[in-house]
Amino acid sequence: RLQKERSMHDRISRLISEQEKERKKETEALARETDNIRRARLENQKRWNELIRKSRLRQAQWVVIDDTLSLKQAIEEAKQIKKEITCLNQRMDIQFKENKRNLQRAFKKQIALTVPHLPSDLAEKDAFETTVEYNKRCAEHAAKTEAVKAETERKIKKFKAEENLRIIQAQVQYLEKKITILTPFVDRLRDIQEKRFILPEGKISVKLGNPDADNSCFSLTLSSNGRKWTRNWFYKDRKKAKDFWKTRTYLKSEGLFRLEEQKEKIAFRLTDCRVSHLGTGESRDFRLENPKVFSDISRWERAKKDLPEIKEKEEWAAVLYETGEEYKDPLTGMEFILIRGGCFQMGSNSGNSNDKPVHTVSLNHFFIGKYEVTQRQWKVVMGNNPSHFRNCGDNCPVEQVSWKDCQKFIEKLNQREGTGKYRLPTEAEWEYACRAGTTTPFYTGNCISTDQANYNGNYPMQGCSKGRFRGKTVKAGSFSPNPWGLYDMHGNVWEWCWNRYDDYPSAGYITDSDGTSIWPDSILRGGSWSGDARSMRSANRNGLNPDIRYSFNGFRVVRDY
Repeated sequence: RLQKERSMHDRISRLISEQEKERKKETEALARETDNIRRARLENQKRWNELIRKSRLRQAQWVVIDDTLSLKQAIEEAKQIKKEITCLNQRMDIQFKENKRNLQRAFKKQIALTVPHLPSDLAEKDAFETTVEYNKRCAEHAAKTEAVKAETERKIKKFKAEENLRIIQAQVQYLEKKITILTPFVDRLRDIQEKRFILPEGKISVKLGNPDADNSCFSLTLSSNGRKWTRNWFYKDRKKAKDFWKTRTYLKSEGLFRLEEQKEKIAFRLTDCRVSHLGTGESRDFRLENPKVFSDISRWERAKKDLPEIKEKEEWAAVLYETGEEYKDPLTGMEFILIRGGCFQMGSNSGNSNDKPVHTVSLNHFFIGKYEVTQRQWKVVMGNNPSHFRNCGDNCPVEQVSWKDCQKFIEKLNQREGTGKYRLPTEAEWEYACRAGTTTPFYTGNCISTDQANYNGNYPMQGCSKGRFRGKTVKAGSFSPNPWGLYDMHGNVWEWCWNRYDDYPSAGYITDSDGTSIWPDSILRGGSWSGDARSMRSANRNGLNPDIRYSFNGFRVVRDY
């Protein structure tokens, strides 16, 4: 005993010495850091390390759980472990909240320092300055002011995106540290709960049933305080089994108890029965019931289950910090929204035959145009306007363009920007973006009105109200967007997709179409001003020759993430 105590004392002394060296290094690193945000993160890490050190110091004082441990000692040890887990949980909760506050303060200070450096006030008009010159100077000053404000707003958005990322990272760290720090305590609590005790209250009567030769076993009936359990005693040697049957009066049984939590108190429950044959010396244990798992273990397991979900949020926050939620093409002014990748059920089993079957598709993140490509944007890139409805205006969707025309537009756009990121959306990307997490025919539900999309209102969905028929396109963004901020995904103009038309896979899970097909037609989605409501469904598919041009066909662009 003295040797064990001396060994524990030496072990604890070495651990304390190592921990002091760690503290010194952390303090020195903190003193050298001048950046507010990095300093806040170092302070947080230092507090976590201190919690880890304290938990390791406590573990160094633990004694081995073996057969010498009595029921009373086990109960006291379980109480102590639960108390320590509660204390550690409270400290970690406080630590996370303090870290979150520190990060918020640091970013608030950083944002406050991000002030726009506006150009000097515009000088009054000089007596010898012409009106044209003065107006030009006013316009240039206004443009510079707006550019500075936009750049400041961009920086502030970047800081806010980083703040969101850092707070989620702190939450991930909080859960990871909680799992790591508490794991030894949870394991010890489990070890204590796994230990079985023989108590006077554990009297169990045993009755051996007739042999079941087909299954090579005897049935056992175990009884205690009005409760009964039936188990099987299996045998391999028939000769020994006959002797066992003849001497069944030598069977003896005793109950085995394990600890459990009952109304926040630690109690014990009859969980197993040990049946022994006094003549042969053979002994077998049978499980009767499972004890209730300690709430501390359940909470720890819940934290492990929550961690992957929080890590997914962290990954998405990192994407938003890196790229931003939106992107604006500097050449055309086209606005793009970042769509978070994921899995969805593509198609419809209640629509047209070519909508079937419903199948699971997995997609990566991608940017997609907030609006359909407009006539102005087409003219900027291509230098012409092929649209039938030119009188609708520059902000109306370009139409009367073929799939091949769209490819030429995208090729020029990529050349001008010096990138290869622009393309048409795949059919799966289009439907995923259109649905925006919904599973109904439209993102508006089972019906869609002409106040929500531009289509031939004389032909609504069955059971839905009629509406107006405009007979032409309308300005892009004339109606409310879908839940992901995209406009005119239903109606106005059909939208070309990258894929060639092909039948869906018979079943299963795919990542996305590779675009190859035996069919010559290219896919269009979304319906148009001239079509009925049914053709606008999220799952509805249409295919046309890639050279065809109609006044109801347009497109929107995707930008690779």
